[in-house]
Amino acid sequence: MINKEIQNIIDSHKYLEEILKLNDYMADNPEISGEEYESSAKIVELLRSKGIEVKYPYAELETAFKASIFGLNPEGPKICIMAEYDALPGIGHGCGHSASGSISVLAALIINDLKSYFSGQVDIVGTPDEEVLGGKIKMAAAGVFDDYDYAIMMHMNNYSSPNSKFLVLDGINIEFTGKTSHASASPWDGRNALNAMQLFFHSIDMMRQHVKPDIRLHGYIKEGGKAPNIVPDYSLSEFYIRGNELSYVEEIRAWVEDCVKAAALATRTTGKVSKLCDVLKDIAPNKYAEDALTEKFKHYGVEVFPVGEPMGSSDIGDVDYVCPAFHPLMGVKEGISLHTKEFADEMTTENGHNAIEKGGKIIASFVMETLLDSELLNNIKAEYKKQRNK
Repeated sequence: MINKEIQNIIDSHKYLEEILKLNDYMADNPEISGEEYESSAKIVELLRSKGIEVKYPYAELETAFKASIFGLNPEGPKICIMAEYDALPGIGHGCGHSASGSISVLAALIINDLKSYFSGQVDIVGTPDEEVLGGKIKMAAAGVFDDYDYAIMMHMNNYSSPNSKFLVLDGINIEFTGKTSHASASPWDGRNALNAMQLFFHSIDMMRQHVKPDIRLHGYIKEGGKAPNIVPDYSLSEFYIRGNELSYVEEIRAWVEDCVKAAALATRTTGKVSKLCDVLKDIAPNKYAEDALTEKFKHYGVEVFPVGEPMGSSDIGDVDYVCPAFHPLMGVKEGISLHTKEFADEMTTENGHNAIEKGGKIIASFVMETLLDSELLNNIKAEYKKQRNK
């Protein structure tokens, strides 16, 4: 456990005014994924003003950054605090990234004040474009997270929890190519690509009875013809396959591809499956990290609940396949849904501000405990290996 002196420093309200100003600026000036130029610049400016070394841009992403805090002895644990700051088109910060990113910055500033108490290194890494292409996917592939003992960030929600559940997501394009003809005068000369697509969707509906309950199969037909009197020679759909485990999603992906082949064979068209987006991976549970985070939530008077259904999919899964990645949730207001204008509006209210203050202190407390308690850190890493080797 961290000592009382360190806890008192974490509990103090130092930097809060600057952090809330940062959050309110990002909330009032939302920038969509990949275009977070002012948001990232504001974060970097604040970090540099506290004497923290920052690389910006970073990892060949214009709006990414890495700020490093070094302990008394650089040899020791190496920990990453991730920060998100992209907004949703038309909604603003309906996912709460202005607050989430501000929590990470607050935690980093607190830890910077405590650098004389620990050995090792703590980086705050700005990870842009979570909502669309998934900046963490590119960064993980580039080796950004390879050397960390773990990575952590906090996401906003309508209730608090020490962990998150995410579904693997495999996005694919499905195309059928046939042969056009006059639908009335000579339909026998045509090969209907839309019929192939319809047959594919019917086969998917038949699959649902025979897959595990966590599997989600959903898509839509993007192109299916030009006119009612022309046999469509081309059809295109965008399709998602989701599930709890990457290995099982890959198994279902193979089955989906068989459905494409079967539909093409039945309609004498040609079927094709291609990549729609990068695969979003799952995140492994970690009882040691979750127990420690639960203690931190309770210290700040925040009630936590077990995660129910998965929150969807996120690029943090790619980080978790490189090093342990933690994604606790901070409740802003009960009964309000993410990805709504109402949730975005809460970011600058007392509810949003309280969540930022408590969230930053929780992350800082957790990071400091893992820096000072080698047994806890070793248990976290051993549990990660156990989960990933299942």
